[in-house]
Amino acid sequence: MLDNKMEILMCNYITKESILKNYVQRYFKGGSMKHSYMFVLVLAMLGFSMGLAAQNNALMFDGVNDCVAIGNMTSEVSTSFTVECWFNPSSVAVGSGELATYGRTIFASSTSNDKPIWVSQRGSEIWVCAFSGNTTVIKTTGLGLTAGTWYHIAVSVVRGGSVRLYVNGSQVATGTAGTTGATWNTTFTIGDLRPGRQLAFYGLIDEVRVWNVIRSADDIQGNYDRIVDPDSSGLVGYWMLDQSSGTNVEDAAGSYDGTIRNGTALHPDPDPMWVDGNPTLPVELSSFTAILTADFFVRLHWTTQSETGVSGFYIYRASVNNLEAAQVVSSLIFATNTTDTHYYEFTDSELFEPGTYYYWLQVQDMDGGVSFHGPTTVFYDNSASQGIPGIPVKTEFAAVYPNPFNPSTTLCYGVAKAGKVDFFIYNQRGQLIRTIHDGQKAIGNWKLQWDGRDDQGATCTTGIYFIKMQTADSTLIRKAVLQK
Repeated sequence: MLDNKMEILMCNYITKESILKNYVQRYFKGGSMKHSYMFVLVLAMLGFSMGLAAQNNALMFDGVNDCVAIGNMTSEVSTSFTVECWFNPSSVAVGSGELATYGRTIFASSTSNDKPIWVSQRGSEIWVCAFSGNTTVIKTTGLGLTAGTWYHIAVSVVRGGSVRLYVNGSQVATGTAGTTGATWNTTFTIGDLRPGRQLAFYGLIDEVRVWNVIRSADDIQGNYDRIVDPDSSGLVGYWMLDQSSGTNVEDAAGSYDGTIRNGTALHPDPDPMWVDGNPTLPVELSSFTAILTADFFVRLHWTTQSETGVSGFYIYRASVNNLEAAQVVSSLIFATNTTDTHYYEFTDSELFEPGTYYYWLQVQDMDGGVSFHGPTTVFYDNSASQGIPGIPVKTEFAAVYPNPFNPSTTLCYGVAKAGKVDFFIYNQRGQLIRTIHDGQKAIGNWKLQWDGRDDQGATCTTGIYFIKMQTADSTLIRKAVLQK
């Protein structure tokens, strides 16, 4: 246990209620949500570790007859809805027979020829039937799916109206739904059209969601790469597929648990379909902002609610709103890969020309995949002649960057009152391992480098460190991660 002083420091990094709620919904399903939620909150406040590592599993479908059958949802889903999931095809071969004609089913609501929704992967393309029997209303061209790659797909449907297909948050095709059938069917399946139909998907599927509302393009773009709140309005089915065993598939949003069909009969392993999946949602990003500092630097802030399988981040900058014109302005900022909320900062000190600048955040996965967030913008002008009032200097421990770091990091701070400034660095045990006296400082913004060594000159080990900035009238604390 940390001593009292360091416990106070650690309180700044206690898991947020929203994350605890997500844990409860994953790990206490089936019991009293109210009591379980309160139980976790009490434990967090008392300082107990839950030891709830986030799962990153997915379901593997064999391409023969594996599927998940979901219970009757007709009371909540009618003629307008949105369905989405992540999928990773093991093959993009067209196949033969019915596979060549219809493709491999990703998900479907189907009873005989009455199909409110049927989405399939046909080779490297996506086909969609919507209230249209076996008639395809959307056939993509040039989509170019590749085997072994994760994709997010979302389809919104209005019976007799529009059908919209989104891939990785972007709309790629539209069509017009038919009028066959009056409502959502009693059968919803993941991975095959119907149990035993043998139009089965071959590969991984994860994070399946059914909404009884039409999700807008902004809704899909803003949330396709996030774990959403299971209590979200309109979300009636949410299968995270994070279990690791059994034939039951839990619904985080309601009571529509699914059942794995056929898979257990195909292999000697009692649970052949559950696998450790590549992280389909590597970063749940809740903010990405840019501000102009008092010393005319641009400071980027971003917050992650969870991270899995992430190497780190890069910052891109451009003078126009075009990612292709942007250049990398940071080295790799190492990720923490935590399920807790984590805050990152980077300061761009290399701007000289006035104007509006655009910044993007690149997420670098451990498997080599990348994704971008942004842009966020800031207007830069360091000219006093422009009549812009100066930004008052305040006493602050502004940033530690890079963070995580190896082997050294920069401490950025400001003082509103001239005086002595000292830094004290503690390890996770609360032990003081380094004292840095930065001397007398005039009013202004300053930088100091910590070389990752203790007072004896020894290189510090990988871990979390707490850096306390002490002035005559202020005590400020930042967390830094040394990652080797």
